[in-house]
Amino acid sequence: MRRSSSQLWVVELSKVFIVAKKELYDYFSSFRYVMIFLVITILIGLSTYSAYSRIQLEQASFLTVITSAHPKITTIMGYVGSLLGISLGFDAINREKKDRTLLLTLSCPIFRDTLLTGKFLSGIISIAVTVILSIVLASGSVIALTGILPSQEEVLRLLFFTLLSFVYILGYYSISLFFSVIVDNLSISLLLSIMFWVVNAYIIPSIAWTIASILAPGNIEQYKIVSAWVMMFSVNQHYDATSVCLLNPRAAYRLLLSAPWSIPIRPLSLIETLYTTWPSILVIFSVTIASIIVSYMIFLTKEIV
Repeated sequence: MRRSSSQLWVVELSKVFIVAKKELYDYFSSFRYVMIFLVITILIGLSTYSAYSRIQLEQASFLTVITSAHPKITTIMGYVGSLLGISLGFDAINREKKDRTLLLTLSCPIFRDTLLTGKFLSGIISIAVTVILSIVLASGSVIALTGILPSQEEVLRLLFFTLLSFVYILGYYSISLFFSVIVDNLSISLLLSIMFWVVNAYIIPSIAWTIASILAPGNIEQYKIVSAWVMMFSVNQHYDATSVCLLNPRAAYRLLLSAPWSIPIRPLSLIETLYTTWPSILVIFSVTIASIIVSYMIFLTKEIV
């Protein structure tokens, strides 16, 4: 008896969840995930305490406490969070090739897109759990230490920052998954993922400052404009600029050339912040979606041996 399309869809969906469940168990029981999560937790605890010990509580708002911390939560998510995405994705496919389990798995009644979707779903869940727990930990620590409760707009800003951080880290997971698909060697896959991270986090900003100093020596405004153009090629800089503006209504958006370079006269509303930072938000989403699509296209057509 032939199965209907809805029955086949349910069967394939159940296979996706089976793959995701297996991958989630591997992720949460792995030493590298536990260590990175502990590092994020410790850094958030230290940053919250540093803000509490330095700030004038009677003059502080909820987001003021969070943004005055060192290291900043944006820095923690931008650097350690992206490394989490790389650590989860760089060996998602090629490790199974190395262990000779990928060909065995695909010989069973399971499609390639089902397998990749299950792995990607496990990455989504593990990253979402990490980001949400980190933000909840930071917010709970601020409330517990200071007694300051967030306003409605501050809650919304924190939610948008959580979503942005999730998509940003998922982007690094997708990029490392892409390298895992196209490269069979685990070490090379990890090296390419780390190189992508280093280029975006350090090399592009260094190039931007060098080019700006050459093209606009002594002209501060031109220096900022030239460096901003080069910075647009860095996903990390897009995330950093947007997250700072989301958490600090008085922050100036440095990557959009039409934005003012000076600090705004008045705090920007959430809508104004989103309107100002939408180019960077679009870049972060585009990089994530593009790397996912390319990974699917290559994996579905690549010969598995």
